[in-house]
Amino acid sequence: MRNAITVSWLCLAIFQIAGCGKIPLISENRKNFPPWEKCPEQGGLRYVEKFVRDPGHDPIYLALMSYESDTDLELVVNTFGLIQSSLDKESESRANNLTPKPSWFPLKNAKTLYVFPESFGQGYSSNLWVDPDSKMMLLERTWW
Repeated sequence: MRNAITVSWLCLAIFQIAGCGKIPLISENRKNFPPWEKCPEQGGLRYVEKFVRDPGHDPIYLALMSYESDTDLELVVNTFGLIQSSLDKESESRANNLTPKPSWFPLKNAKTLYVFPESFGQGYSSNLWVDPDSKMMLLERTWW
């Protein structure tokens, strides 16, 4: 009986620390964080490759996508709140430091870059490199 009470108190203490203390194992704001969850395939948008590193604490998601029209591209840009930037400007990309990198990163022949406008110093980064000639785009979403 005493052991059952001790175990009950221990379970209650763990629940209180995890639940009431707001120390989640996977944060609520990480829901729909993988690009394919937030923006599923539709119209002419298709996921060709997917990459995940550490989906719980400091996730890095890369998605290589094909698209058929500017409407598909606009859907991705609007879904992730991106703005056009210059390829010459340094983007805040954590994927550059991956070892090993996926063979399809970085996107070859990218001509356009879209970025999340306030990512520097915010702990969040999202970049979209686009090759309009091959109708391919590479989306990065990271959180730290």
